[in-house]
Amino acid sequence: MGKKKILFVHHVSVVGGASYCLLSIIKELDREKFQPKVLLRDDGPLVGELQKLNVEVLFCSSLWFYPYDQSLFKLSSIITIFNLYRSLQDFERVVDICSPDIVYFNNTFLFPYLSVTKKKGIKNIIHIREHWSADRHQRQFRYVQKQILDKADRIIAINEYSAKMISPDPNRVVIVYDWVDLDKRYKPLPMSDILGEDASKLKVYIYTGGIQRIKGAYEVLKSFSEKVSDSDSRLLVLGFTKECNGLILKGIIKKVLYYLGRPIPERYEYCVKMLAQKDSRIVCVPSEYYIKDLFDQSYCMLSFFTIPHANLAMAEAMIEGLPVIAAKTEESLEYSQNGKLAMLFDLNDITGFENCLSNLKF
Repeated sequence: MGKKKILFVHHVSVVGGASYCLLSIIKELDREKFQPKVLLRDDGPLVGELQKLNVEVLFCSSLWFYPYDQSLFKLSSIITIFNLYRSLQDFERVVDICSPDIVYFNNTFLFPYLSVTKKKGIKNIIHIREHWSADRHQRQFRYVQKQILDKADRIIAINEYSAKMISPDPNRVVIVYDWVDLDKRYKPLPMSDILGEDASKLKVYIYTGGIQRIKGAYEVLKSFSEKVSDSDSRLLVLGFTKECNGLILKGIIKKVLYYLGRPIPERYEYCVKMLAQKDSRIVCVPSEYYIKDLFDQSYCMLSFFTIPHANLAMAEAMIEGLPVIAAKTEESLEYSQNGKLAMLFDLNDITGFENCLSNLKF
């Protein structure tokens, strides 16, 4: 019998939590029995990591995902849904070319593509990674839930909350906690080289959430600058650099508008980067897959999720013995044994976050 062909479908090409899990699965895949291919929307750092594993990467530029926990009456949601369902034909053509035996969707909100595999009689798996609040957009969520239960052959959830969110039937959803194997994500990364100074006597806080609004980049950087006054403290930020994109004139205009408090293009990203530029203790670097050595040299991980979500970085840090400050959610309570293994504050409570930061003593 020949190898089973698996087409892994992933929604982004950056190397984040879901991407790490995907890489770990593919690394452990028995290549004598399975032949993996990965479908992405566009090129990015994840492509290089997959190529190191000798995995063929395909692209579908129209690939999209369903709006996550937001009103469907917003213009952006309407456009997203239109683009998503328009892309089903493109996805079907990719499936016809690959002829996979199994299609593995690495994100909940790729669920509309389940209809293609269902129609073609191809076995599918969908990985539930998200948290949908029980008091928000429930009509929309019931649609998402029904589509998944009707069209998915196998459903995997990353924690107990996500599993019960889709179905209370333990036979319908299998819980597989996100893969955390930091020993395989180790290479020497001297903190002194990254910071550009002797780090032996520094307290290095670490934030791994990039510049995404839902990860709370602005709140983390602002709170560190205002509440951590120690000159020997540093904040290492993974996921972006301090430089602002654009021509010199465009950058000057943005800076003037910023100081005048006026709306500017890409305001959130720009404001985050301005915070980083104003505090020399904040060091920003691109995302790093081999994160274990950075955790080992850090003092504390900072996290400020603005919506309930599975916090893989928090789980990784706790496994490595790195103290964590994070928002209290069903997932963070589950991961931290009801708050015993981390300092938790109420979701979106900036004062609570700052109090944890100010009172931190290890």
